[in-house]
Amino acid sequence: MSASPERPSVAVSGRADDGRDAIEAFRPGAGRPAMIKTLILLGLLACVFRRELRVAALMAIRNSDWAHGLVAPVAILILLLRRRSELSRSLTRGSVWGVLLLLFSLGLFAATIWPYDYAYPRAVTLVPAAAGVILATCGRRVLLHSVPALLLLLLSIPIGQRAYAALVIRTETTTLSAARFVLDRLPGVALNLDGPDLRFTAGNLTGIVALGQTRHGASYLVTYVFIGVLVAFVRVRLIWQIIVFAMAAAPVAFLCNFLRVLTAGAIAIYARPDPVSPVSRFVAASVSFALAYSIFVLIGWLMSRLFIEDTDAEDQDENTDAAGLDETAAGRA
Repeated sequence: MSASPERPSVAVSGRADDGRDAIEAFRPGAGRPAMIKTLILLGLLACVFRRELRVAALMAIRNSDWAHGLVAPVAILILLLRRRSELSRSLTRGSVWGVLLLLFSLGLFAATIWPYDYAYPRAVTLVPAAAGVILATCGRRVLLHSVPALLLLLLSIPIGQRAYAALVIRTETTTLSAARFVLDRLPGVALNLDGPDLRFTAGNLTGIVALGQTRHGASYLVTYVFIGVLVAFVRVRLIWQIIVFAMAAAPVAFLCNFLRVLTAGAIAIYARPDPVSPVSRFVAASVSFALAYSIFVLIGWLMSRLFIEDTDAEDQDENTDAAGLDETAAGRA
């Protein structure tokens, strides 16, 4: 009787080492020291960046464009809890590159203080500094799974008012022009775009849409992207699905911003609230947030449903190929 041929073993040293490190690092009770070290270092970072965090919190309270910063801690916690199994399986000993990244980020932080003061770049250095802490204490794979949380943190850092106004001026002008074109087609309504103001006449009533609101033609753009990131990473997805979400983020943000302006204009024309009342702004923003969330959820649902058959077919082909190899090996034996 001839001995059955042994299957050639293929060893990938990098993956094998990572696997051993993960097993050693996440034995019962082994993950707790890494988590404690991570929390301590992140707490020290919060002390270093306390001024920037305080400015971000005040901006989120005073400026509704950055109000999503108030829910950012909860959103980050949700993402981490949803990925806790992947984080636990990916935990390793850490990397010295994390220490280097942390020191480099702190160096950039110091460079933005003296000789010139750059507020936004200084606040942004919190993101690579936090990434360095995670890489140093938990390893490369945990850092990869933490990228969505770091992205939410980045989107929660407010941009300076002048810089933000310069970035959105073209979007605001285009949105207001498109909204004027649509609202002007309503029966008995005439609109005129005077600078950033949408002036309307409906019968005996005249007024301005979103009176006293700055940049009302380009508000909540970052909030829409924030919602998209949260929906995209609330579950583990394939790379191509993340790319689809990234490609859809800007169009969805512009669409929801346009519909927000339309909603505010329709409320001002037909409901006729007090010109300085925040009701129309609140309703229009709420509708646009719900729409953005629904669109991103629909994108995720379509990708998970329409392409499931292709995934099953690929798995079936792989199983067929594996069975054919087994039969060939048995025949040779």
